[in-house]
Amino acid sequence: LPAGAPPGTSQSTVAVEWGLEAPVAAAILHRLPAGLKLDPGEAPVFLDAASGRFTYVVSAGGKQSLVIDGVVGPAFQQVGRPCFSPSGRRVAYLGSDATTQVLVVDGNAGKPFPRPFSVQSGVGQIAFSPDGSKLAWVAPLKTNVAVYLDGKPGREFYSIRELRFAPDGTPTYLASSPQAPLQYVRVVGEKESAPASIESFPGPDGKRVAERVRTGRMVALSIDGKKGEDFDLVGKVTWSPDGSRIAYVGSNLSKNESFVILDGKKSEPWSGISEMLAFSPDGKRLAYAASEPKSREWFIVVDQKRGPKCTPFN
Repeated sequence: LPAGAPPGTSQSTVAVEWGLEAPVAAAILHRLPAGLKLDPGEAPVFLDAASGRFTYVVSAGGKQSLVIDGVVGPAFQQVGRPCFSPSGRRVAYLGSDATTQVLVVDGNAGKPFPRPFSVQSGVGQIAFSPDGSKLAWVAPLKTNVAVYLDGKPGREFYSIRELRFAPDGTPTYLASSPQAPLQYVRVVGEKESAPASIESFPGPDGKRVAERVRTGRMVALSIDGKKGEDFDLVGKVTWSPDGSRIAYVGSNLSKNESFVILDGKKSEPWSGISEMLAFSPDGKRLAYAASEPKSREWFIVVDQKRGPKCTPFN
């Protein structure tokens, strides 16, 4: 093991405590720069599946640094979780000191800016565009916050949530104003759209997104900007592995009925539906368990067709 490794550190210790495969744990330990030690106080390793790159946190003299591809970055009191571009070629993260934060992009540190006035403000969110050419992040202004796109601030808001890019490369997020800090609207580019999203569910490839939206007392799922049917509740949302299909549960409480909506088409009504909606690996099939309204018996449902009976928690 390298000299900087904490006493008792071993490949198996790293693998078990940090949930890594042994080859990755070994690579980290043997690439540890001299004079630095692993920082077990943080979640120190971040893997990017698209590129196979990984980073980890090291510490020295009370300061933390992020190591990317074996290169030690600037030292801060604390480093944030890195954000990789979709291709994995670019990476950005925030470094924090007592009163300031710095955005580090591809190993280059930017100008310091004040630490956020409130944890609810959303400062620190980072997102790359689908092609990796654009970078957006949330940073503070004098009293509020804004989304910076490639270094230029956008509109001023009280709080910003769920920053990401639309498939066409336009930044989009939820934002609230100082006059109504708890009321969020969806912002696409610089324009507001309604209704406001309650929660978003990006597809696995980042190219599509589903959002729970509220209209009065009703809730619906909006998929790629197209609003679906209103329900009292919209529950479990599941994408197929390739992101081409989507299934979710919609419930009408007054009628005690629930449906599984698959690609916009409703199932027969059920009185109960299992938490898991399972797509096959190729995304062509969908399976779940559901209970019949009258008999309360449970069935396995495959491709929206009732199959054999099952126990409620099978």
